[in-house]
Amino acid sequence: MVEAETGNQLTYPLPPNIYFDKWDIDSNLKIWTARCNSTHLEIYSFDTATGAITRKPYYVGGPIWLSNIVVGKNGLVYLENNNPTPGYGDYRCLYEYNPVTNALMVYPTPDVCNIEAKYVDGQGNIWIRAGFQYIYKFDIATKKYTRYKIPLIEASLFPRSLCVDNSGMVWMILANGHSWGIYPFVKYDPKTNRIEQINIFPIQDQSDHMLDVDQQGIIWITDTHSGNRRILLFDPSTKTVIHEINLYPFVPSQVKPNPKGGMWISKYYAASYYVSLYNRDNQSPETEVNIDDGVLGQNGWYTSDVQISLHGSDLTNDLTDGATVETKVAVNGGEWQTYYKDLGYQPQTLFYDDFSSAKQEWIVESGAWTINNGIYNVSSGAGVVAKSLISGSDLLDDWNLTAYVKFQGWNMQGGGLIFGYDQSTNSYYAVRINYGESYLLVVKNGVIVLRRYFSGSMRPNKWYALSVKKVGGIFQITVKSLDTYWLEGMLFFDPEATNGKFGLIAWADYGQSAIVQFDNVTIQRSVRQEISMGALTVSQDGVNTIMYYSIDKAGNIESTKQTTIKIDKTPPQTTAILVGEQAPSGIYISDVVVNLQAVDETSGVNRTYYSLNGATSTEGTTLTVSTAGDHTVSFYSTDIAGNQEAPSTITFSINKPPVASISCPESVNEGEQIQLDATGSYDPDGTITAYDWDLDSDGEYDDAHGSIVSIPAIDDGVVTASVKVIDLYSSTDTATVTVSVLNVAPNVEAGENHLVNEGELVNFAGNFSDPGTADTHTVTWSFGDGSTCTGSLTPTHKYDNEGTYTVTLTVTDDDGGSSSDSFIVTVRNVAPVLSQVVASADPLLINTQITANANFTDQGFLDSHTAIWDWGDGTSSAGTILETEGSGLVKGQHAYTAAGVYTVTLTVMDDYGDFGTAKFEYVIVYNPSAGFITGGGWIQSPAGAYAADPALKGKATFAFVSNYHKGASVPTGNIEFLLPVAGFKFKGACYDWLVVSGNKAICKGSGTVNGAGDYGFILSIIDGGSKDGDMFRIRIWDIETGVTVYDNQLGDPDTADLSTVISGGSIVIHK
Repeated sequence: MVEAETGNQLTYPLPPNIYFDKWDIDSNLKIWTARCNSTHLEIYSFDTATGAITRKPYYVGGPIWLSNIVVGKNGLVYLENNNPTPGYGDYRCLYEYNPVTNALMVYPTPDVCNIEAKYVDGQGNIWIRAGFQYIYKFDIATKKYTRYKIPLIEASLFPRSLCVDNSGMVWMILANGHSWGIYPFVKYDPKTNRIEQINIFPIQDQSDHMLDVDQQGIIWITDTHSGNRRILLFDPSTKTVIHEINLYPFVPSQVKPNPKGGMWISKYYAASYYVSLYNRDNQSPETEVNIDDGVLGQNGWYTSDVQISLHGSDLTNDLTDGATVETKVAVNGGEWQTYYKDLGYQPQTLFYDDFSSAKQEWIVESGAWTINNGIYNVSSGAGVVAKSLISGSDLLDDWNLTAYVKFQGWNMQGGGLIFGYDQSTNSYYAVRINYGESYLLVVKNGVIVLRRYFSGSMRPNKWYALSVKKVGGIFQITVKSLDTYWLEGMLFFDPEATNGKFGLIAWADYGQSAIVQFDNVTIQRSVRQEISMGALTVSQDGVNTIMYYSIDKAGNIESTKQTTIKIDKTPPQTTAILVGEQAPSGIYISDVVVNLQAVDETSGVNRTYYSLNGATSTEGTTLTVSTAGDHTVSFYSTDIAGNQEAPSTITFSINKPPVASISCPESVNEGEQIQLDATGSYDPDGTITAYDWDLDSDGEYDDAHGSIVSIPAIDDGVVTASVKVIDLYSSTDTATVTVSVLNVAPNVEAGENHLVNEGELVNFAGNFSDPGTADTHTVTWSFGDGSTCTGSLTPTHKYDNEGTYTVTLTVTDDDGGSSSDSFIVTVRNVAPVLSQVVASADPLLINTQITANANFTDQGFLDSHTAIWDWGDGTSSAGTILETEGSGLVKGQHAYTAAGVYTVTLTVMDDYGDFGTAKFEYVIVYNPSAGFITGGGWIQSPAGAYAADPALKGKATFAFVSNYHKGASVPTGNIEFLLPVAGFKFKGACYDWLVVSGNKAICKGSGTVNGAGDYGFILSIIDGGSKDGDMFRIRIWDIETGVTVYDNQLGDPDTADLSTVISGGSIVIHK
């Protein structure tokens, strides 16, 4: 693409020798134009992308006046001929050219008048202004014309230029066909055929004022009056001119909408044509705030000073520049400051020589030079290059090379400027002037590869200002006359290289000579001057408000914008507050609550962290410390911006509680004392003031107090004991121990050895002791004879047989502890025990058989027995025994042959030889024929005889008589016994029996004492005759009670030998 940038519009130099006054551009950005002569039409296309030019000639056979060209939406090119069309009389026509088929069609107009195809509307129809009152609409689909007759304001006015807006309204400039003056600008409605004059600005002279509508509906109007080389932008909605584009020194010719946006403007200057693409800038610039430096924390906050820069941009290609020229900024409500201002490109002079004196001798590359105050003489040379003025390699930016040049001679001589010179290849660019013309030369390797003319009418001996500017990589070459002869020319050129040496050139054709003068040679670099604050530092903590706006070169002012920059460079501050109960010493005696209070006045506190005693940090603002000891809490906070304060610490101590400890035996026997010793307890930072014990596991420490306590081990099992120690600050600790209480068997005492009789009920009396006072016990006796007894410590037992027996007492507690003790029971054999012998108590007549029997028992019920009856008369007989299980009955019979009182003795012997006896007293055997008794006298009653007064003794008198009458079995008689000292008088008159045997006699009977009572008596006598003396004994007893009241041989058996001899009187047994 051949592209130049002039004032920041895209500018395309058009090919020379082609008439670009009438043209249009298609959707492929091809520019279509044409030129004509009397018989021929040449249609050209210029590809703006490649620079390629195509030419299509047509013979049309008649004169052509090409008034305009438009490209339809169908891609066909329409050329309007304002001369009479051959073959159609005086009618004008539209030529329709098809770029694909190269076909050329002719469509004559309906009227004979001057026509000019002006506009393609939104539907693709072509609008044509015609002579005086008419405009035509050509339908490209039907190839038909529609004619509109305009109600003109004045009869002399006619449509000069027109366009159709998006609503179908036709906008026209009306011209006066007869005079110069002010031309109206009107709006015409084809539907209503009404016209409205818009008096907004004066449009003067008959120059073409072309109209077109851009994509936004804005009408672009060319104003080619000599004083106004401009484009006016008109807004149909407001009916005002909203912008003006000054194109001076260019002369605008046409405006065409660009299919991709913007407007194309064709313009010419100094015999060269250009088209430029303009984008209307009715939009404000956009300003961005860039953060260039700063530490971005969190949540959009910065934690350092922030350096910002502002950049304004105008995304719409501005009508004049397209760039921002000024940016304003105000920080936190302060005054507006100019952050940036574009002062435009200002020249910076790098080299200047006014040739006021000979400064140096120029080095000539070829030919011959002479120099004298800036005058260079050239002879017989082709081209001469002077020493370079400055190296273009140092000028990578835009630059400007200017000089005043004058040449002498009318032939092929001249001079100029050389630039981009590469000595090694003899390649360069040169701008030269000579008689009649100015041109650009491109020389490569010494060969001219391009000669581009851009102005004619050059004259010798005239001063011309030559200028070569490099702007955006494009050469802008101008020549301008400094003399009275007016001349101005301009050329744009897109070079392949832009760097190299600069210098001056003098030129003459071979065989010619010339004198070329230079003055005011200047090399300048185009330096953009601007004011910029550069990095703007925002440092205030808080939310900073940045207000800003920009102004572009089109004058659009951006609405004030604002942004905020949040800065927080200050970390939060955290304070620790301890809450708890303190002792006067400062030590805490309760839990300590650490309250962390963080303050951040800018972004605010985000999180607070703490670490207790070096542990991993934890988020939170409250920490409760319960553990005793020395503590260090490290803490810090972060704010929302991400600042983190340096950690702080706070230390404190919580009273260390005492440490409880109990020493005790692992186990004890029940009944022992368990000593619990807590003296090993200690307080790390003080003293223990109390020891309280829980000995019953009820959770209450109220059972004992003191460092050492003892408790009894009552029962086996596990005893749990706990102590609570309390220090000065009431802090406590507890310890618990368990002691195993071992069961102890009972201590048993069965008793001493026993010696007992068989069959005897033995009373046992055992005992035991058990230290386990809570135990229950089982008592078991083993008697050694196979029998046992349980439940009693004092049982009784009978042994049925003699022997030696081991008796064992066993006591077992409820825990299985058992002890025994034994002793020996020696069981003696026991003689049988006889009951009273039962026999007849009645006196028996001699030779009468008596039957006796007695029961016996033997504790040794296993014994066997034998029995012997001793009848008392010197005879005995075996008893007849009937027995079972230790009890028996013994029987016997006997007949006495002599009278007497007999004691019957029964002896029962067991098989161990032990025996028992029983007596029967008395068997009275009488013999009536044996005699009777009489007696009377007195005895000396011994002490003890009188039971009522044993000490009493004295004289006692007696008198008795007793005999059997014939045939009687019971004797008769009476008896008296007197003891005067006692006032005792016994008198008996009844005899039970009387036995006389030899000189002895015994009788039994009853009587009264002192005349009362019922008393029995036994009287025993011995008739000693005159030799031995008589003997007397009487026993008297109370029959009812059996108590002896008198017996002068007290304690002797009734049959005992007599011991009392009578003191007086006589006793006689009568036979």
